[in-house]
This record gives sequence, C-alpha cells and structure tokens, in this order.
Amino acid sequence: MSKVLVTCGAGFIGSHLVDKLVEKGDEVIVMDSLEEQVHIKKANNLNPKAQYLFEDIIKRRRCFSQSCG
Repeated sequence: MSKVLVTCGAGFIGSHLVDKLVEKGDEVIVMDSLEEQVHIKKANNLNPKAQYLFEDIIKRRRCFSQSCG
C-alpha cells in the first residue's frame, strides 16, 4: 500500500484515477481547487475512501516557499 497525492482529482479524469488507486488499496489524498470554470456543477464523483483538500495548489506552494502557517 502506498500513499498517493492526486492533484485535480475531483474532475472527470482525476476521479477515475482516484477510484483505481483506492481499489488497488492505496491511501489517496486529493488536492483540487474546485474552480467554477472547471467544475460547473458540484463535484459528485468523489470517492468516500479518499481524503480531500479543497484548495489551490499554487497558493499552497507560495505559502510553503514563504514559510507561512
């Protein structure tokens, strides 16, 4: 079993990847910003066995590089 981070994992393609990884037995963490441009409707294809972080990875990266909490 591996721990896997999937970015953009709440979309159509990413959610299928998440499903396969969970099915394989991996611990899956998904990061997705749920931008309205991409997610016109509410994301309804989320795998309940995965952990989700709904935030922008670009903003998170800036935070890490500036050592903010």
